[in-house]
Amino acid sequence: MSLRRSSLALALAAVLLVCAASAAQDQITLTLALREDIPTVEVYREILDDFEAAYPNIKVEIYNTSSTVFAEQILVQQAAGIPPDVLYIHYTFFPELMRQNLLLDLRPFIEQDGYEFDDFFPPTIEQFTWKGEFGYAIPRETSSAAIFYNIDMFDRAGVEYPFHGWTYDDLVAMGRKLARDLDGDGNNDEFAIYGITTWFHRPNIYWSFGAEILNEDGTKFRLHEPEGVQAVQWIADLINVERIATTNWADRFATGRSAMEIVNYWQILGNLQNDFEWDAFELPAGPAGKWIRTATGAHGIMAGSRNPEAAWELLKWLSSTESQARLAKLGAIIPARRTAAT
Repeated sequence: MSLRRSSLALALAAVLLVCAASAAQDQITLTLALREDIPTVEVYREILDDFEAAYPNIKVEIYNTSSTVFAEQILVQQAAGIPPDVLYIHYTFFPELMRQNLLLDLRPFIEQDGYEFDDFFPPTIEQFTWKGEFGYAIPRETSSAAIFYNIDMFDRAGVEYPFHGWTYDDLVAMGRKLARDLDGDGNNDEFAIYGITTWFHRPNIYWSFGAEILNEDGTKFRLHEPEGVQAVQWIADLINVERIATTNWADRFATGRSAMEIVNYWQILGNLQNDFEWDAFELPAGPAGKWIRTATGAHGIMAGSRNPEAAWELLKWLSSTESQARLAKLGAIIPARRTAAT
């Protein structure tokens, strides 16, 4: 090879080496922390594949763990100096993250991009507002409660299905006809309702009876007040006096031994496997009207992210109507966005 050609080859190799080094420097890897089941993670992976195709210089690695240890592990990773870039945040974990200043303030990004929140259901914004300020997370889903009811059991007992305007008194009257002692031992084998003692369903009943669990600023307990006592007693009487409600997992709605259950969206997929006809309806009203607990989940960026700009692009992608609709189609969420929900 001539000296000229050798020099040209060396120059070309140097250019390619510089380009490769530059490309390596531009390559970004983000971590996304989730607490989901396997089917949901698979949908996330599909969403991320599309994101990576649109942003070739960004790769996203999923860190997924059980919801029972998720919050603890996030705090441990933060303490170790290796926090995830983007994470799922249940509204119950949000205050802890905010108290420790662990979430990135998104408001500069929101203002810079003119990001709008008119499409999000109001409770999802409210539950991620901290000390009057919103802008530390973008809502992913909302969660409401409903009543599942077993059509077969209602028909067999000749009981009217839940109807608009029904009350907790109506539920008791229905329940007396739905609960049955099949073997004559004096104990019911089929029940009217399961799930009324679950911690995230009790507030539906408390509030409908006019009770409050805490005062406005969360510094005083109020459930011992007369309305709270009435609500707690109503739940206890349904189990111990009327004996039409059960707390036994083996008698839950899916087994066909409870005619009704207070439920959330994540129980829909499981109940699609039931071998009986069923439907869903709104919760009944109490003396103080109809109240339903709402819970919200969101995505946010950890304040320790080394790539906040790239993380913001990922956050917007995960929060889009298209991404939320894909998760909703699986049955994993009720979208926070109206356009995705409809």
